[in-house]
Parts: sequence; C-alpha cells; structure tokens
Amino acid sequence: MSAARRPARPAAAPQRVRRRDASSRAQKPRAALPAIPAPAALGLVLLAAVALHQWVLRAPFFADDYLFLDQVRHRSLPAALVSPDPIGNFFRPVGRQAWFWLAGRVSGQSPGPFHALDLGVFLAALALLFALVRRVAGVRAGVVAAAFVALHSAADVPLGWCAGSQDLLAVTGALGALLLHVTGRRIAAAACLLLALLSKESVFAVPGIAILLDRCDGEPWRAPAVRAWPLFAATGVWAVALGWIAASRHHALGGGIVSASPAGIPAALAHLVQTAAGAEWRTGAVSRVWTTAPPWPVVLTVLAVLATPALPGHGARADAPAARSRRGLLLAGGAWAVLGALPVAAVIAMWSGYYYLFAMCGVALALGVWCADRSRIATAAVVVLLAWGSQIGRTVDEFQTSPNAWSTTSHVNRFYLDRALPQLTRTIDALKRVRPTLPRNATVFFGSLPQFAGFQAGDGPLVRWAYRDSSLRSYFISGFSKARAARGPVVILVADAGSLHESDNPEDLMAIGISSALTDHPELGRDLLRYSIEQGATKRLATYAIGVVSWMCADTTGAAAAFADAAVALAPGPAPGLPAARALAAAGDTLNAIGAMLGMLSRHGLDPELHAALAELCLTQPSERAMASLECLASTILAPRDPMAWRRLAFLQLETRHFNTAGRSLERYVELGGPAARDDIEAMRALKAMRELAPGGRITQEALRGRAVIDLTR
Repeated sequence: MSAARRPARPAAAPQRVRRRDASSRAQKPRAALPAIPAPAALGLVLLAAVALHQWVLRAPFFADDYLFLDQVRHRSLPAALVSPDPIGNFFRPVGRQAWFWLAGRVSGQSPGPFHALDLGVFLAALALLFALVRRVAGVRAGVVAAAFVALHSAADVPLGWCAGSQDLLAVTGALGALLLHVTGRRIAAAACLLLALLSKESVFAVPGIAILLDRCDGEPWRAPAVRAWPLFAATGVWAVALGWIAASRHHALGGGIVSASPAGIPAALAHLVQTAAGAEWRTGAVSRVWTTAPPWPVVLTVLAVLATPALPGHGARADAPAARSRRGLLLAGGAWAVLGALPVAAVIAMWSGYYYLFAMCGVALALGVWCADRSRIATAAVVVLLAWGSQIGRTVDEFQTSPNAWSTTSHVNRFYLDRALPQLTRTIDALKRVRPTLPRNATVFFGSLPQFAGFQAGDGPLVRWAYRDSSLRSYFISGFSKARAARGPVVILVADAGSLHESDNPEDLMAIGISSALTDHPELGRDLLRYSIEQGATKRLATYAIGVVSWMCADTTGAAAAFADAAVALAPGPAPGLPAARALAAAGDTLNAIGAMLGMLSRHGLDPELHAALAELCLTQPSERAMASLECLASTILAPRDPMAWRRLAFLQLETRHFNTAGRSLERYVELGGPAARDDIEAMRALKAMRELAPGGRITQEALRGRAVIDLTR
C-alpha cells in the first residue's frame, strides 16, 4: 500500500499549482485591450474631438464675429480693451476684445485659422477636465469625463461660431482654476478664474464648486471655504468691475436679454437634464432615436475607455491617496452641474443647449465617478449611449424661433448654423459678384435680406471686412435715412431667390417706399419716397404717395403740401362721376374707369368711397400695384371704422408677403366686422395662417426645414 501511495503525491502537486494559477487568473481581470498610458487615452479622446468637430474649420465668420473683428481691426490691444463694446450688453473684455484682437492677428482675420484656434482652446479644456477628474477620481473617470464633453452637442455652437470663444475661454479658464486650486496653487487659480469671468460671467459659481472638490470626507466645511478665499476675492474683483462698468454706462448690463421669470430656475434645471441626454426634438415630432447613428469618432473614445483599467475599490484614485468617497464625488458633480445651469435661468426664454457647456463638465465628473469602478464594457456602453443622444440632438432639423422657456429645441443649435452659414457664404459671394468693388464712403442698403443669416449687423462690419475698407457703411433698407444717404454714394441691393441685384431705378426706390408704408413704417417710406424723387422717380405719383404716408405719420401739414404738389384737392365727396365710372368697370372697361376715378380724385381727395372704389379696381390690374397700395392705405385712413377697407388692405399685404401687418389688418377687420367677418371663411383661414406664421408658429417652424407652404384654404 505504501508503494501505491508514493506515486500519488507527486501527481497532486501540479493540481495545486494549477489551482493557484487559476486563482491568480481569477484575481486578474481579463482586459479587452491592453492597458495604455493615461496620456495615450487622452490623446484618443482629443483625436475623436477633432474628428467630430473638424467641420468648423470650413465655417465662415457669422453675425457678431464681424462686429468684434471690426472693433479691433485698426486698434492696439489697449485701445481695443478700453473702446466701447460693439454690442454693449455684457462686460467680457477677454472673451471679446482681447481674444478677437489676438486671434484676429494670428489668423489674418480669416475664418479657418480663427476656428482652428478656438478648437485648440476646446482641446485644452478637455485636457484640463481630464486632469482634474483624474486627480480626484482616477484615470478611468477622467477618460469618461473628457469623452462625454468631447462628443457632446453643447460644444457645437461655440466651435462653429467664432464668438463662441467667450464660452470656450470661460470654461477653459474655470477648469484651469479648479485644477490649480485642488493642487494647492490657489493664487494662480484666482488669476485664472478672473480671466474666465472676464470671458463670460456664466462660470461665477467656481468658488463654490472648488469647495466641493477640495473638501475631504469628514472635514469641516469652514476649512475648504477658507482655502478658497483667493477665488472669492477674484470673483469680488470681477463683481466690482462689473458694477463700475454698469454705473459708468448708466444702464444695467444684459438689458433686453437678462430677465427674471418664475419659470427660470425650474426650466433651467429641466433643460439641464434634457441637454445632458441630448433629448431635443422638433415641434410635433418624436426624436429620431432609431434613425440617427452615433458619430464614428465614438469608436476612438470607446477604445480609450476599453484600454483604461478600472480602479481598485470604490472610486479611489489610482495615483494618489483617496481624499473623498465615491458618494461625495457624485454629489460634487451633481452640484457642479446645477450651479453651472443656474445662470441660464436669467435668459431662459431664449435658452440653448450650448449655454450648458460648463454645466456639462459637472455632469462629466459625476458620470466619470460612476463609471470608475464599472466594467469596461458597461462604461463603453454608457459613453456610446450618451454620444448617441447628443448626435440625435445635433441632427434635429429645427430651432425655436420665439421666446419660450419650455421649448423642446434650442433657440440656437447646430441646425441654426447649418442653415445660416451657407446662406451667409452665398450672400457674400453674390455681393462680390454684383459689386466687385465699392467706392469710398459708400453706404449700402439691403432689402429682403433674411435676418437669421447674420449678414447685416450694426452699421456694416461685414461689408467693411469683405472689402477691407473702413469707410463703408451698410444697413437694412428699414434703416434708410436722408442723413445716411447723404454721406456718400448709395447702393441699394435687394435679395431675391438666394441672389442679390442692385436696385438703381428710381421707380424701384419709390416702390420700396410704398412697401415700407404697407409694413407700418411710414416715416421710412416718406424718406425713401423723397429720395426717389431726387433720383428721378415719377414726381406726381411719388408726391401723392408722400401725401398718403404723411397722413399715416399724422403730419397733416406735410400731407396737404404733398397733395397740393400732386394736384389733389382735399375736398370731401361724394364724387359726382363715381356711378358712371363704376358702370364702365362693370362693362369691362377697367382702364377707362380707373382714369375717370383718378380725374375725380384730383377734385375730391377726401372722399373715402372714391378711394375704396379706386382701390378695388387697381387691385385687379398688376400694373397698378403701387396705386392699389396707396388707395388701400388711404381707405383705412379716411374710413378707419370700415371693415372692408381693412380686409382689402390685409389681402394686399398678404399678396405682397407682408405677413405681420396682414395679420394685424385681419384682426382689425374681424373686430370691426363682427359676426359677418367671423363668417368670412376666406378671411378666417387667412387669419389662422397669419397666426401660424408668427415666430414659434407651425408654419414658421416648418419653414425652417423648407417644407412650409402658406395655404389659406386649410
């Protein structure tokens, strides 16, 4: 028996070795990919950000960009900093004057290099976020946090719009301040925060966030609050400077933009959750969850996550002693997100997802901490799902066109830029085709130019940029005045079907003047009509038009003088030949009927029935559109209680696509016409359409996608 037992002992040893090997394999997680150094993981995330946002390198300048470029073009940096802000709504000298001065010189005021600099600032923000979250929660948490922000749609607008440098610099400065603070360099952190606040005030909550990140578990709150005194001091310096600037300008900064609303804070927090998930959808439609694929750069971030080892324990740092619990860090991330979202409450009626870029960094911290000790596959799945949500929000084909605190889409988003930027580029190209050069001191007036394209702002910084001529000025045609026209050569350009054409015919100027009166801008119309006479327009018709619009301006003296010049006697009716003229019209002799009424008009200019009859006939003749407009206006002036006068005017305004004033005229018709007007099917359908054409209405929202048709029969 002893001989039988001896061979069995050697055989048992390999089994114990195999069990130890199996035990060691069980203790060592099986990696999907070999672990890579933290800088390499960050590099993959940054590469993903560049791949996702490289489209911005082809984007032109837009809207406010031209104002800021114009302000710094011929100034030194000190002169730019002390010059009045071109918008005047906020105090952001670093994000506006200083950055546009520096980036403008580095880029040669060319959009591509300028966007490249902004993209570099964004990459710096990602690197700082990674470093900050890595320090408090480990490498895995840092990679997830940076990946979340790198792929998030909240970065689209600040990157695609050069003026978004204000947001990018503020967020980057705030992250730098937080990282410097938690590493003990608190004076440097305060300086960094001051620069961030002077870029954009949305990061004012940094001192409170710093306390949350700097406090160790069990430590009294007073200790981290005392350590944060330099950050509070920097915020105080900024607040004093802000108050001094506001007092020196004798108005509150943010006027017309910042407003208090009971819905402010609840709506801001609701949109925080919505923005984090990318849950935007257009009016009356469900988000296209199953038809939108995640962007391909997600692959790079997934590789970075899969190649990053999980942390030992519950969220403890792998490269430094644990300072706080996983629960404490989750609360800190949530508080950061809420504090970062609170400034949006002040502008909630015009909220946009990019307002939450700093708040998304707080969400990123909480997300990174939650994922820090999860499996690689689970963490990668979370990154993919959130990137997918952002891509859905990024591809929504609508933006909100009216103030609305609870809208389901942003007021400015990626679709807003995708729609406006090509239009802007085409308009600049059309401008240079129509007018390769402009004479010095020229003033350009634009008509029918879409405001959303951001082409015209202020007194023409885009035109000065396009021609590199500081003597040029430009305005919408609604900004026409005799003083502006007198400063030099005048060029009037009208947009039509995506192109521009120069309107140098005096008769066109007269038509624009009459059209201005139809849109309730009689003073503008009067200036244009007078200018058209100086340029050679038909004097009698233009003078008669001046008389009508002077009536609208309550300028009875000017109206009487204009009518006298036009040989129109301001005598009351009834005009004795009106029945005979109507008989001619009934017999089909419309032109002779119009001629007869015009003859009577010279003797009975105050007869409302004559003006009404003449308006009816002129509306049937396309060649008499100018006279029809004047007679419709005259009818409402002389007989303001006549519902049919307002109905005629409303449908003329509809025909000429003056929808806002058409809606008001229809409402006046319904008010005066009572039950008969409410039974007017055609008018009620038109009124319904006008209401849906108002900002935020169904037709306006559908028009953003090029699918709206103004149908008065529905």
